Amino acid sequence: MTSGGAGFETKYPMVRVEWEDSAILPRSWQDLEEIVKTAPVLGVTSGWMVRDDEVGVTVVGSYGQQEKPDVLGGMMIPRSAVRKVERLAVVVVTEDRYNPPQPNAPGASP
Repeated sequence: MTSGGAGFETKYPMVRVEWEDSAILPRSWQDLEEIVKTAPVLGVTSGWMVRDDEVGVTVVGSYGQQEKPDVLGGMMIPRSAVRKVERLAVVVVTEDRYNPPQPNAPGASP
């Protein structure tokens, strides 16, 4: 499976990962009954999944191709913390959607 856009492809799928993390408790005196009610923190990470094995999932936010692949903004999530992995569709949108013609500009519709 490949994902990417306008002339750029990668063999890695685009995903959304739901995961669970430890909760940080206050560093001050707290009522014990409230502390024991503390729940884990739920997180969501999305990007290109470059690893998916028994150890865990690694997702990167940016992927570049120079002489060899480079990545930026990665997160390794231990398998025990992963709650759900969803594959996302990559939709290529033309640049015109982000830069529509301005009224009274050359090429603008009346």
